Amino acid sequence: MIELKHAKLSHCPFVIADDGSYPPEVNQYLRERSLGEWIPLLGQSAWNKGGKAVVQTRASREAMARRLVEFLRMCDRSDPPKDWRAVDYENDLLDTWQTGLLTGTLSTSGKGLTNGTVNVLISEAAYFLTWAAVRKYRPPFTVTLSTARVNRSSGRHTYSNEKTPTQTRMGSLTTQPDFTMLPTDQEVERWLHEVHYLRGPVKRLACETICRSGLRITECTELQVTDIPQKVDGAWPRTSVFAEGLAVNVHRGNKGQKVSPGSLESVKPRNVYLPLDLAERIHHYIQEERSTLILRGIDRIHDKAERQRRMRGPKPTHLWIGETYGLPFSSGMLYKAWKNVPSCPAGWHPHTGREFFAVETMVQYAKDLIEARGVCQVTGVNQLGWLDSLMSNQIKVILSPLMGHVSDETTNLYLRKLKHRLVEIMGHPAIMWAELCADEGDDLDQD
Repeated sequence: MIELKHAKLSHCPFVIADDGSYPPEVNQYLRERSLGEWIPLLGQSAWNKGGKAVVQTRASREAMARRLVEFLRMCDRSDPPKDWRAVDYENDLLDTWQTGLLTGTLSTSGKGLTNGTVNVLISEAAYFLTWAAVRKYRPPFTVTLSTARVNRSSGRHTYSNEKTPTQTRMGSLTTQPDFTMLPTDQEVERWLHEVHYLRGPVKRLACETICRSGLRITECTELQVTDIPQKVDGAWPRTSVFAEGLAVNVHRGNKGQKVSPGSLESVKPRNVYLPLDLAERIHHYIQEERSTLILRGIDRIHDKAERQRRMRGPKPTHLWIGETYGLPFSSGMLYKAWKNVPSCPAGWHPHTGREFFAVETMVQYAKDLIEARGVCQVTGVNQLGWLDSLMSNQIKVILSPLMGHVSDETTNLYLRKLKHRLVEIMGHPAIMWAELCADEGDDLDQD
């Protein structure tokens, strides 16, 4: 595309049908969406008006194309096959496809999908059909809307929690918050031990980095050697060491807008902090092990010309190097190493590793606050109520910048998990109050 003077199209996804044909309308839609020439969130789709125009990342463009392919496959799987030009909203998208996705009869995997996944698939199909109607490729397409009032909380002024009317698709499914139980410290340690011996010490170190810094999996696998501050005369640079640990600037693989469509460089880098004991082990890995792994990978190449090419060529700049081939491993490979060990807890994956870091960080912060107030665990029976309002602000101030998110919904999710973990550690206030009353009663009887 670049050689043909179409550089702006070089990162646009496109679809080829199973019979080898090129569906022009489908690919025009993907191009216009990728280039920002048609943006549903700005009102052209007739709902969710007032959205913000952004340059889609490469991952977002690919995800959009995959959602559209799911819709086209649904049309092919219908009995008889249905032309997307004749699809309507209520009978086809809601009554037929949405039901089939929930039951698994119309999903590619054959398994029932979650409400959230179904919602984004139906919305993408509706976006495409609305676009096709605007471009006169099909008859008018109408999406039935409903109006709801939702909180638009910013927490910055008196009216920050006022309800604002917004339009949503009729028939969209309610999504339930994720209440997956986080594993205990002992379960995490046992799991890391198995990752070390079954998947290799480098992948164990990468997994531990996610759990103890809050990195996303792509941010972790895209770390460069130069991102880790180097010791000077055996000591970390004073400008990089804080109470939280060793500061590491994360600028590749971040969620959100990139400097260009095909780049992994984020427009909003952030700092994370590695605990110093973990930073020491990563430093030892860089100094003593990483170069050896690269050379061993080159030695395993049987083709002499390819071996010489690798030896003379530039060496990998990524931090994490696989033990087998001496090359950086992908996020998918790290995910498999994370999951495919016998002691991997139920529901435990890299994103819950981030949650584990977040909750453990804020639990420790809450315990420090309680100790600073001089409130004991029994007499301070109302401390969870006190923490409810205090910690929600602390999550926004401390945790959100550290984790790289600003969503109120995400904040509330972490707050719920934080309170659950505090109850696990400290006991439920109602139970503590009952025990306190019983103890005082016993003391009065003795007097």
